[in-house]
Amino acid sequence: MLLRTQYSRILIISIIIILSIAWYLFAKRIPFIESTFDNGHENWLVSGDAESGLPNYSVDGGNPGGFVYAEDKAVGGVWYWFAPRKFYGNRSSYYGQHLLFELKQSKTIDQFDNNDIVLVADKMELVFKTAKNPGLEWTSYKVVLDESAGWINKNTGKDATKEDIYNVLAHLNGLYIRGEYVVGDDVGSLDNVRFGELP
Repeated sequence: MLLRTQYSRILIISIIIILSIAWYLFAKRIPFIESTFDNGHENWLVSGDAESGLPNYSVDGGNPGGFVYAEDKAVGGVWYWFAPRKFYGNRSSYYGQHLLFELKQSKTIDQFDNNDIVLVADKMELVFKTAKNPGLEWTSYKVVLDESAGWINKNTGKDATKEDIYNVLAHLNGLYIRGEYVVGDDVGSLDNVRFGELP
């Protein structure tokens, strides 16, 4: 009987410890922000020489579900997807986390190079160039939000430091993802933008 009582106490204490650790890890989890475009354009905008303003929306054809797209006017500029307000504010807790998104384009000829992601905070801009341009089908991107990824401080032209990235995330008021990759008319599409920790 004594051994059974001791075993029960040890079991109860072990369960309490496991539940306490699980609660702590859950409480420390950083919530993610996302746009899946399954119910509309979610207040994303097109910025640049495409159809500036609200993008076009398709209820299907995304990966999966809905997605947004814009048609390039081919007037010489570069257009970007501009994230809505829910992505902004003090996002310093996302340092070391990821920005994920999916793109596709209607053509892959006559490609040109430019900054693919721009993070803005007041007068500072960080820019990033991905290793590949999107294809004709959905192309996934996952970019880490720290100094190891290859972010550039546009103000200095040098590699962004930990402090640079942390400060921009702490005062984030602009997130731009390039939508145009072709010299000439084309259509760029966006789906599944996620900012922060994976679920």
